[in-house]
Amino acid sequence: GAGTLLVNPLFVNRGSGNYQLSPASPAIDHGLDAALAPAFAQDLAGGPRRVGTIDIGAYESGFSVVPALPRSALAVLAALLAGMAGWRLRRRH
Repeated sequence: GAGTLLVNPLFVNRGSGNYQLSPASPAIDHGLDAALAPAFAQDLAGGPRRVGTIDIGAYESGFSVVPALPRSALAVLAALLAGMAGWRLRRRH
C-alpha cells in the first residue's frame, strides 16, 4: 500500500548500522505526509523531518527526487545523439 517500499531502500551502509538513505534511495519523498504526527517534526538525527514530501524511514535524507524525463523526450534526445555520431568537428584556420 501507500508508504510501503518493496525494494531495497539503499541505505548508506546497512552493514555498519547507518540506516540513512543514500541519494539514489527509492524511499526518498515516498512517505505519507498525512501520517506525520506533529510530535515527530525532527528525524532520528535531529534534523527537520519534512524536506519536500517526507521520506520513508527514521531519517530525512534532505534530497529530493528529480523528475524523470518522459519517454518521448528521451527518444528525441537519443535520435539527436545518434544523428550527431557521424559529425566531425572542423577547425577554423
